[in-house]
Formats: sequence, C-alpha cells, structure tokens
Amino acid sequence: MADYYITPNYISIPKIFRKDATGGYFETCISCECNLLEEEVDYLIEKALKPYDGLNSYSTVFEYAICWPCSEKMRMTLSQESKTNIAKYFDQHLDLEERRKQFEETPLDVERWLGTCAISQAPVSELKEFQIYGHFQGKDMIFHHYPFTLSGQVMDELIHLISNKTLDDLQNFTDQLTSGPPEFADLLKSGPRVFI
Repeated sequence: MADYYITPNYISIPKIFRKDATGGYFETCISCECNLLEEEVDYLIEKALKPYDGLNSYSTVFEYAICWPCSEKMRMTLSQESKTNIAKYFDQHLDLEERRKQFEETPLDVERWLGTCAISQAPVSELKEFQIYGHFQGKDMIFHHYPFTLSGQVMDELIHLISNKTLDDLQNFTDQLTSGPPEFADLLKSGPRVFI
C-alpha cells in the first residue's frame, strides 16, 4: 500500500469534488450505500466534466463516489485481457511517483494537480471534456497518486483497450448514473465513459 497512510497529505474536500447540484459532500457509496462520512472509509470520486473556462467554469456530465472495497470488486470483474491492457497502457504513459514529485513544491494545490491531463499533459482549458479522480477519507481529500485528470482523448484510447464484455459491464454502470433527462444518456453514449 502507498505511504500516504503513514504520512498523509490532507485538505478539506474542495468544491470541484463536491456534489454539483448541492455543493454538499458525497455521503454514500454508489454501490453498497455505506456511509462514507461517518465510517471514514477510503473512497474515490469520479466526475466527467465539460469545461467552458478550464476548472473555473464547467458542467458536470456525471459524478459519483464509490468506497475503496466496492471499487476493488468492480476492478476484479474486468476481464484479464482488459486488466492487462490497461496496466500496460499506464506503465507506458504514466509514472505516478514521478508525477507526485513534480508537485512537491505545491503539494496541496488542487488546481495544479488537476490542471492538465495526467497522460497527455494537455491543459484542461484546451480540452472539450475530461474526467477527474480523487481519493478521500471522510471529509478529507488525500494527495498522493490522486487527484488527477484524464482527457476525453485518453479515455477513448483506454476504452479501445478493453474487451467487449468489460465494455458492456461499464455501460451498465454508466446507465445507472443517468437517471435524469434522456439527453444526458445520449451524451454519455457518445461522450465520457465511467472508468474506475
């Protein structure tokens, strides 16, 4: 496990990782519905965003929080082919330790950590869509390998690496996130994909 459990870097959860509609905290896991705040379990938040002015102005396409155990269970359902392809992609394109070292001067600056795609280095101000990821415990955000941003282009590259079965499973999960107007479901079919 990562050493942030021993020497954590925490801040209060910033606005960008709170619920878009209310500005409040994510309180329950989307999968098991455990209380993320009271039980202080580790959890992840994923949000798909369409920017208008980088991180200063954006619309949220979807957002959810998932506890670490449920996230691990979902990863285990990926086909072996998908897991191998994804691991190889990240090994070739991203050194998380090196990335973390780049931010040592400003270790808790959310905008700096999220300001560019972790893979392509493209600034979010130049992206048509992107997804952000963060690691949390209770009402705190943990900095270590997270947070990071992945551009829509990188997400497309990752989607092409996974098997048809895994694609179906991810689409089913995405469908659960879009219980709102039909235009959101249509947008997701052609746009961002859930990628835990």
